[in-house]
Parts: sequence; structure tokens; C-alpha cells
Amino acid sequence: MVNNLLRVLADGLTVLGENLAKLCFVALMGLVTVDVFGRYVLGNPTKVADELSGYLLVAITFFAAAYTLKKGMHIRVDILVDRLSIRARKIWVLAADSIGLVFIIIVTWQSLKLVMFNLETGTRSATPLRTLMFIPQLGVPVGLAMLAVAVVYQLVRESKDLPKVKK
Repeated sequence: MVNNLLRVLADGLTVLGENLAKLCFVALMGLVTVDVFGRYVLGNPTKVADELSGYLLVAITFFAAAYTLKKGMHIRVDILVDRLSIRARKIWVLAADSIGLVFIIIVTWQSLKLVMFNLETGTRSATPLRTLMFIPQLGVPVGLAMLAVAVVYQLVRESKDLPKVKK
């Protein structure tokens, strides 16, 4: 039951992150298109495209992290791991994912503290747009939290396979 709930939660958050990343990507394409048109056709580029593009790129990166994990597209250096036995390889992956999860949780917490600080202080960007900084920063802890749930689910799945693996 808990495993099914975790699977549904991880899958739902992964799909949500994927769709948010797609939405941000479409917004980024539209923003760049408008800026290029303004720059080269009208001779008047937007004054905010660079700033907003940076925010959108960060959002895309973090929102898509859980989806990237689910699809197995995160970078892994496995030149030495491939030489291990199947059981040792499974243990290595569990250990690496557990360490990664701890790192993700720490960075999620610290980025959330930054967002909360900037929300409380009303920190704005030093640009003509004067963006409230907590808004673009919010994508980092949200995306990392989605990734953390996906990693927990992956660890549960991997640990269930461990007893079945022979030496």
C-alpha cells in the first residue's frame, strides 16, 4: 500500500515537473522569438528577455530533474561499477543514490531557506524588471523536492530487487 502510494506520488510529481518544464520551455521559445523579432525587425529588443530567459532556464532544469531520473538520463560514471558483480553493483547504486538523496535534501532545505528569506525581505533583482527574487528561486526547491520523492521511490524499488540478486 505504501509502495503504491509512493509510486503514485512520485509518478504524479514527475509528470507535473515534466509539464512545468515544457511550459517554461515554450515560454522561453516565445520570449526569445519576440526578442529576436524586436531586435532585428523592429530595431527595438525587449529589455527583459535576458533576465527572464535565465529564470526560465533554471526552472526548466529543476522541474525536469525528476523526469530525467525516471527516464534514466542522469549522468552516471560507471566505468568501475560495471566490473562489479551484479549484487555489488546493486549495493553500490543503492549507496550512491542514498548519498545523492541526502545531498538533494540538504540543497532543497537550503534553497527553501533562501526563498523564504527573500520572500520575507522583499528582495528584488537589480534590473529594470525589479523581479521579486523569491518567485524565480521557488523553482529550485520545488524541483528538488520532486526529485527527492522520485529518488526515494527509486531506492524503494532498487532495495526490493536486492534480495533476489545472486552473488
